[in-house]
Amino acid sequence: MFMSKTLKNILLISAIVLSTVGVILCIMAFFSFIFEIFKERDAFCISLGSLFGITGYIGLWKSLLDKTNYYYRTNNLLLILGLLSYIILLFTIHESMPIKGFEDLLETLIFFEPCIVAIIILIDNFTQIKHKRNS
Repeated sequence: MFMSKTLKNILLISAIVLSTVGVILCIMAFFSFIFEIFKERDAFCISLGSLFGITGYIGLWKSLLDKTNYYYRTNNLLLILGLLSYIILLFTIHESMPIKGFEDLLETLIFFEPCIVAIIILIDNFTQIKHKRNS
């Protein structure tokens, strides 16, 4: 069973709102570390993770604005790159500067909500693809 369009739009809007600050930080990090990518491994990882974060943000917008679901492969790729961004940046930042754990459940949910929404949208997209192939 597919997710209703209204629920999907609500989830996407909430993820876009919460990840807007993150994408602004990704743009700033990308341009500040772009000149050091060949000198340090951390700079390369942060630049790559930032670039993937920007593509994930574009994937969230495409999921919201695409009414036909015609470009689902491109959209799924953008969302997967956004998820990779979380993984790359968390491991890179955690190695270079130890961050405190999330002390509050709400704080953790706000931080990972765009990631959770991207996973839900990917599962829904793959379910639709599987349903189209079987019918």
